[in-house]
Amino acid sequence: MTATELATLPRVDFEAADHGVTTRFEGVELRALLRLADAGPTDSVRGPTLRRILLLVGADGYSAAIALADLDPGLGARRVYVVDRANGLPLAANQGPWRAIVVGDGRAARWVRQLGRVELVDVRSSQHVNSRGHE
Repeated sequence: MTATELATLPRVDFEAADHGVTTRFEGVELRALLRLADAGPTDSVRGPTLRRILLLVGADGYSAAIALADLDPGLGARRVYVVDRANGLPLAANQGPWRAIVVGDGRAARWVRQLGRVELVDVRSSQHVNSRGHE
């Protein structure tokens, strides 16, 4: 997706606690980005789509997952954004140009700096991890 394509999406601004500091962010909803990319439903998720996750991947390799069902307003109703501004300014180089923000998490562990890509993964086809966290 290009910056030009992202510019066609509705912009939102919101506040979220960033490591204990309330910050005003600006960007686009992840759901809108998925609709633009024609990456599957984000409303009324059911059946096989319930096993799909989004892998948010940063430039440094850090990644976090969120279930597609978490974005469905009727299921998880989680608000996830891809932002490019904080407190009215472009993100700092070590944070942007894009950053994923998962509003409502107890801590910012799934916030991904320098977001490079969003992958849609069907967990049925991925490797399984045993109860000790090993593949």
